[in-house]
Amino acid sequence: MRTWVERLDHNLSKKQLLTIFILDLIITILVLFSALRGSIYLFLPLALVISLILLLKHKLIVYLLLITLFVEYYIYFMGVFLTPVDLVSLLLVFSFLGYFLISGTLSLKRTPLDRSILLFLAVLALSLMNTIDLVSGIRIYIFHLQVFVIFYLVSWTIDEKEIRRFLNFFIGLVSLHTVLSLIQFSLASGKVRAFGLSGPSIADLIIGGLIISYSFFLFEPSAKKRLTCGLVFLLLLGGLFVTQTRGAWVSFGLIYLLLSYLAIKKAKYLRIKFTRRRAFVSLSLIFLVITLMLLWYPGLLQGLHHEFHYLPGQYVETTQLRFYLWGLAFKSFLHNPVLGIGLGQFYNLTQVFPELRFSPLVFYIYGLDPHNIVLYYLSSAGILGILALFYFYFSVLKIGWIKYKRSLTPQDSAISFALLGIILFVFISSFYTGEWFYKISGIEFLFFVALLNVFKPITP
Repeated sequence: MRTWVERLDHNLSKKQLLTIFILDLIITILVLFSALRGSIYLFLPLALVISLILLLKHKLIVYLLLITLFVEYYIYFMGVFLTPVDLVSLLLVFSFLGYFLISGTLSLKRTPLDRSILLFLAVLALSLMNTIDLVSGIRIYIFHLQVFVIFYLVSWTIDEKEIRRFLNFFIGLVSLHTVLSLIQFSLASGKVRAFGLSGPSIADLIIGGLIISYSFFLFEPSAKKRLTCGLVFLLLLGGLFVTQTRGAWVSFGLIYLLLSYLAIKKAKYLRIKFTRRRAFVSLSLIFLVITLMLLWYPGLLQGLHHEFHYLPGQYVETTQLRFYLWGLAFKSFLHNPVLGIGLGQFYNLTQVFPELRFSPLVFYIYGLDPHNIVLYYLSSAGILGILALFYFYFSVLKIGWIKYKRSLTPQDSAISFALLGIILFVFISSFYTGEWFYKISGIEFLFFVALLNVFKPITP
């Protein structure tokens, strides 16, 4: 059996692999959009077929995982709403185990982040002792486990030589989805926030694509490839603007300035010419996109004013609601400073603070997090939780910075700069937005952390 699987794995041509991948994608799309009332039971037979196909080439499911990041479709199962990326995550686990157990090549390698990951998950598990709704806490904890399982499976599955291919594939997906978003925005005459097939998480995916394309634009030695990256950068800028997501705009502005500064310093050290000029060209592209978008859609900036109906004739700006959520998060921290109120309890604070049931805003905050990762874990897991969070963040940033400093070629610099940029973006945005350890954004983040873990700069 082992010899049979190895022969299939090594003898499949690229055309055959592409055929399998396309077949897998078609099956998945048919399943996603034909399920009656989102019933998961209609998914099971085709899920088995997909698993058997991917057993021949298990790495293909990583590509499928990236595809499902851009599809927001909810499937109801046992009181929980699952998404396509949740199901593909399970398929990745079974495909990984099935392939390696049959082939007998299972190898579980340690990573430099093991200690920080285990500490973070251990503290979150301890916080469950304070939960009132234990079922909700366990469900959120499982979502956290999911993203870290993805980290390990991608780290063990992907080869270092494939990193550039996965980054290019991700850029291609973001670009295709951005075209769809721009079409939606145009058909609605600029009167809607365009997210394509995805939800608001598309803004984080677009910023990831922007950082990668900007990095390749700065360090790519080939003029033709650099032109392509510049056009992609221009396209994604338009896609980011039509989401009309203020936090994403702020995040991109901050990370763009920081990365431009780091790139210019790196170019001087490596004696790479024209990097400063390319940075200024990218800045010109940003102003060009802003100008064109405002000329075509003068009311674009009005879409940044997000409000909801509060009382008859009265509206509340969502920024005010966010400040209210931040205040509740700090109040939750003071309720139990050491381990917080427990993971998953913030989504229904009326169980922790019954007096909130009489607040006129309770209907609008139910099911929301604080829109601030730092305050979320401070309220959910207390001082221990926030220390574990920052220990993990700084561990990832340290690895990213070391690999970036050790990248001595333009090709390595482009990859390490892109991955470091995404990590910095997540860290910065954690202070005012983000869902970086669960759901789609969490899988995106840990996927790039896995690529960073696998990446090894060429040593002279």
